[in-house]
Amino acid sequence: MLGRVVDAARRRASFTTRRKEKRGKAEGVPHEVVSYDDKLSRKSKSRSCDAPPVPIFHRRVFSLPGDAFYPDQRPVCVLPKGASSELIRGLQSGHKSDQRHAVRVLRDGEAGLRVAFVGAGGVPVLMEHLAVKRPPKEALQCLVAFLQDAKREVHSQFVEHGAVAVVARQLSGGTRSCRKWAARAVPQLVAGDPDAQGEVARAGGVESLMAMLHSAKEKRREAAAAALASLVKDSQSAQRQIALHDRLADLSTMLPKGRAGTRSMVAATLANVIATNPACQARVAEYGGEHLLKAMREVDEGLRRESLRALAYITAVPEGQRIVVEKEGVRKLLELIDSGQAMHEEWALEVLLNLTGKEGLTPQSVWEDLVNCLLKVLLKGTAGCQEKSLRVLAQLSQLRSSSEWQVGEGQLIPLSVSLLTKRSMAIQEGAACVLANIADVQENRRKIYDSGAIKPLVAILGGQHLSTRQWAGLTLSKLASSDDAVLDMVNEGVVHTLVQVLSEGSSSREKWAVQTLSTIAKAPHPWVRGLMCNAGSIDVLLSFVSSSAPNMQLASLACLANLVDGHQESQQMVLGVGIQPLIQLLLRGEPELQGAAVHVLAHLSHLEPCKCDVSGWPSIRALGRLLQADEPLVRMGAATVLADVATIRGPATVMQKMHNILILLVDILQADMREARCQAARAIGNLAMHSQEARSQFGACSQVLTGLVDALDEPGTSGLNTRAQAAHALANLMFQEPTLQTRVAQLGVVRPLVDMLHVDNHDCNVQAAKALAHLVEDHHANNVAVSLGGAMDRLLQLLAAGSDEAKCHSAHVIANLTHHSTSNQLAIVNGRGVPSLVSLLNGDDDVARGHAVRAFANLASSNEVAVVDSRRAAIAPLVSIISSSNDKCREQAARALANLACSGDEQELIAKEQGIPPLVHLVRTGTPPAREQAARALANLSCKDVNLPAIIEHDGIRALVSLLRSPNGPCRKQAAGALANLACNNSDNGTAVVEAGGVPDLVELLSSDSEACREQAVRAVGNLACTYDNQQALIQEGAAKQLIALLKRIEEREGCKQRVVRALANLAADNEDNQLVIIREGAVEPLMQMLSNRDSRFQEETKRALMLLACGTDIKLQPTMDDSADDIQSGRAKVMAAVLGVRLNFRNSGVARMHFMAESGDNEGVPRQLLCPITHELMEDPVVAHDGHTYEKSAIVEWFRNRNSSPMTNEQLKSTHVVPNLLLHAIISDFQESKGGRGAGP
Repeated sequence: MLGRVVDAARRRASFTTRRKEKRGKAEGVPHEVVSYDDKLSRKSKSRSCDAPPVPIFHRRVFSLPGDAFYPDQRPVCVLPKGASSELIRGLQSGHKSDQRHAVRVLRDGEAGLRVAFVGAGGVPVLMEHLAVKRPPKEALQCLVAFLQDAKREVHSQFVEHGAVAVVARQLSGGTRSCRKWAARAVPQLVAGDPDAQGEVARAGGVESLMAMLHSAKEKRREAAAAALASLVKDSQSAQRQIALHDRLADLSTMLPKGRAGTRSMVAATLANVIATNPACQARVAEYGGEHLLKAMREVDEGLRRESLRALAYITAVPEGQRIVVEKEGVRKLLELIDSGQAMHEEWALEVLLNLTGKEGLTPQSVWEDLVNCLLKVLLKGTAGCQEKSLRVLAQLSQLRSSSEWQVGEGQLIPLSVSLLTKRSMAIQEGAACVLANIADVQENRRKIYDSGAIKPLVAILGGQHLSTRQWAGLTLSKLASSDDAVLDMVNEGVVHTLVQVLSEGSSSREKWAVQTLSTIAKAPHPWVRGLMCNAGSIDVLLSFVSSSAPNMQLASLACLANLVDGHQESQQMVLGVGIQPLIQLLLRGEPELQGAAVHVLAHLSHLEPCKCDVSGWPSIRALGRLLQADEPLVRMGAATVLADVATIRGPATVMQKMHNILILLVDILQADMREARCQAARAIGNLAMHSQEARSQFGACSQVLTGLVDALDEPGTSGLNTRAQAAHALANLMFQEPTLQTRVAQLGVVRPLVDMLHVDNHDCNVQAAKALAHLVEDHHANNVAVSLGGAMDRLLQLLAAGSDEAKCHSAHVIANLTHHSTSNQLAIVNGRGVPSLVSLLNGDDDVARGHAVRAFANLASSNEVAVVDSRRAAIAPLVSIISSSNDKCREQAARALANLACSGDEQELIAKEQGIPPLVHLVRTGTPPAREQAARALANLSCKDVNLPAIIEHDGIRALVSLLRSPNGPCRKQAAGALANLACNNSDNGTAVVEAGGVPDLVELLSSDSEACREQAVRAVGNLACTYDNQQALIQEGAAKQLIALLKRIEEREGCKQRVVRALANLAADNEDNQLVIIREGAVEPLMQMLSNRDSRFQEETKRALMLLACGTDIKLQPTMDDSADDIQSGRAKVMAAVLGVRLNFRNSGVARMHFMAESGDNEGVPRQLLCPITHELMEDPVVAHDGHTYEKSAIVEWFRNRNSSPMTNEQLKSTHVVPNLLLHAIISDFQESKGGRGAGP
């Protein structure tokens, strides 16, 4: 009973104390808190000291003050040791008051008491007390007190013994007070056991808490909001319950209501629910966006923080972005950032990060303020804020033009560069991203470089953070456009770093490294690319090409293209490693990869190994398909490779058979892309160079010719290469094609080609000269057109001061222009072109020397004094060329010397320069054309007696005789001519020819089909027949028969017949056997026909031959020679009968006797041929005068006493010497015998 009284007193004291406290708070007077025990003590002290103290009785177990639950306002009871056991026994006792007192003690006691209680195993006892259907609220308060101690072991024990289930059951079915305290327990339970979220949510906790939010009591709403915020923080099921049941609108409407703590928890709940759900984000933006913007400016820190977090989530969707922009939320955010509170800055920057993700979301009016605000954060903010600020700047720099980044008094670039050295990878990434985005402008790149960004960027490349390395690599690739930056990068070891990064793996994430290498490879310093090669970049790149992801293959191919572009060392290294990966992509890769592979091959295909690897028909077919690709660059690359491969005859033949390639090349030639037209023209030119059929096909296509001629007028400096390749194609098309030469000239090609000669471009000059050379070759009309077009002066300039190639082709044009053109020959001499041609003769270029030799060969045919005087300087080098190993040059040099040897003075120079020995050697060992020209040169040189010993000394006769056996007709002709000259008036040389075995070949040559060969053979035979032995050798080989056959040919030229007559006369001279053979072979009749032809210009030669045949030598024949003498006499009689027109009668001896026809008049019966032209009497002593006529000796001697003229022609004679005419004397004797005998008549 006493205990109940004491308890009641304590309760009253507690009530009185609480009332006084409230009153003190209202009046502002502090209230001293005293316990009930203290009051009792005071009362006992106020009594007399003698009175005994009033005893205070407590229960045996514990004493419980009624106000112990409010530790911040009321005194806390302190229990002695062992109180935990007493409390456990009190909870286990069946008395409710004891249980209630124990719960209150635990609730109001110190944390140590509760820890001791837990350690004593009191948790199960307390949970049994809570597990009842309607536990008292004090028990839930006690649970909250235990959970608020934040001890992990306490949490785990309560959760283990079903605290979650108790709280969930009370949330859904407890009294209002119990639901409030259960809601307060939820955040602590969830913090200690994440699985509690799902259990509470499944037990209907979300619905209960949502209902509590609508309570009229603020504390209940606050507890429900806190519980709901913690419940949905990591629970997907709780978040779905709120999202699916459309409770977001309710939560959004509660944002402006209640105390700041409640609103903060509501905002936190919204933030947790919508964090990853765009649909929920849009819903909250619609219903609560404005409330969040207002809450963002509240005083309460928690509310501001959670509002900003929710704003960060809703601005991830367009609806939220629109609300923030419309309500001028950006400026409010900037003000909040300026406040300098880190927790606010981070979420405000997150909102800005969402707003700056798209163009146009950030208003222009706040642009400068935004950037300045971000720069302040970079200067003074925390690491997290700096990271987010850099991310915002990175996004802005991606959206804005880089030229607009001139705000913040130039602090952006230095700040970003300084942040590259921070340890935070996120900050480094953001700074590198900003720098990469603004480095598109030259001015910004210069500032970045001046700020010392190279070293930290290269250091980042060696790190492990992939994204940061990517942005650093991109920045470096943009800075690589500056030479200074490239040098610094290389000095910092960027190449080795990138190659090492790529060597560690071929993941597509390393694409940035390949792209950075690609940009560095574009540097204008060749040694940089050499360093890249030495670092092993080519091996790595080719490995990526052969086995990697498509995007890495593309990046690697682009890097290889930059690396090998114009760099010989890189090209050789790629070929050394092997281009099979490129060819495999070309054959089997995707279209995009094929185009990239072709782009690399286009830089390599000019090298022979690459040509050989790509020259297979599958590769050519693949390249042909790429000619019709959609990308112009791909078509250009394919045309480039085909143009290079077409320089080999085999692949050119394959391409020529693939008609689609030819058609596509013609189409590209008419395309709009200039470089593609250039490569198509080059391909056409190379194909025409090797294939006659290709020349015919292209030449028959008017579109090709028109397109090429039009390309010659390509405007601008960039069109020079196209003009050069068009000229190259035309030159090869016109090669040895007279029809095409005419057609091209008619298209007006002369003027643009001559204009190209005057362009200050090497390729244009060379190809124009080449085209002009083929245009005028053996074409007189084009020769005249080019000469009149003013090309000569420029050609001479190129010949004197141009490149070796330009000199070569200029010499080619000059050689063609000087052919049979005296004016051009004089132009060469007057333009001082001879020294330049002589320098080419002394040069090492065999082709150029060949053209220069041909030019001198043409000049050697001129009789102009100026030309003759100037060309002599070429004799010495021409002689040296004869001894060279180049057959073409030797041929042209021999031709030039042959022409020069037509002049006596130049013959002496040739001999002086020791030109005869190499010419003789050339006759033996040269090519057929060279042997022909060398024989002609020797023939001309042999016209001068002083040169004969040198020819004989070096065994020139045997060389020429061996040349007679050549199957080449022109060679035999020139050999015969040279031998004819050597044997002329030189019996020793003639004998040498016979001894060398030249007679059979010369006689055989008399029956040649070539008129020129026959004529030279006749000359040689005639000159050889000057000695008896030579005559016999010629007769034995049938020379007489062949000569007479030529004499009988109606179509034979008179000049040749004249030489035949001379040869027959030489054969018959002083050789009666030969005379008989000639007569028997039928020479008299054709000789008489020629004699009767009054138009013949060589009647005197014919008369001489007939006289030799008719007269011979009047010798007394020996008896053994009677038969031969009769034959000779009969032959002579036949000749005279033919000459005199008389009949022949034969005596028994068989010797022919002449029966003359009688004539009327004073000398009746005397033939007029036997009468003296002076006395008109029968001659007794006939003699032949120098005019060839026969006279009576006494009469002509008398005539010459007074004059030196001919009695027949009245022409002055060189000599008055006379020779007896033995033949006519014999005839006169026969006539007199016949006159004295039987008389005239048959």
